[in-house]
Amino acid sequence: MATERWRQVRDHSWVKQMEAVCITVIFRGSRDAVFEALGVDAESEHRATFATAEGEWSEDRDVVQVWRSGEHLVVVEPNGFAGSLLETLLAMVQGRDAASVYWNVNAHMKVVIVDAGEVVREFDPLLYDDGGRPLPEEDGLGFGDSDQDVQDGALNVLERRTGVVLTEEALLRSEHPTFFALANWQRPQR
Repeated sequence: MATERWRQVRDHSWVKQMEAVCITVIFRGSRDAVFEALGVDAESEHRATFATAEGEWSEDRDVVQVWRSGEHLVVVEPNGFAGSLLETLLAMVQGRDAASVYWNVNAHMKVVIVDAGEVVREFDPLLYDDGGRPLPEEDGLGFGDSDQDVQDGALNVLERRTGVVLTEEALLRSEHPTFFALANWQRPQR
């Protein structure tokens, strides 16, 4: 049965400013596990906004922002997608609960929900015809309807599932610890 928290639909129309991103929220996540899974250079730490970090991305290196929000670890990959790859995501999560959302400029999208290290739901919010059983957190978000803002909906699922509210201020305007990481093609395949 859906709770009031699940019925609330927050306006995230500002996410259109993020052309390509992967956002992962891990309950009691380990920064070390994330760094290892993504090949992060801990020595490269600096503070940056999303736009600055996005500008630092190149084909030879990814950029990752990592910070805590209460008991959750927030991992933002400007122009990245590693957290949408199941093997990488599960290595980052290490048996914990997590939610990950990803989209890019080519309308590739994915939402992944992990409970205790097991993927319980994976879907494309734009196509939304995977035959899987929707979670209550997906209710009322217009997935599969090209007239709906499914990026907004994806972020709503992440917030409903984790309880972490990601605002425009937090994601776009605030400076966060930012790191360089191996590009996906450089990381060992799991």
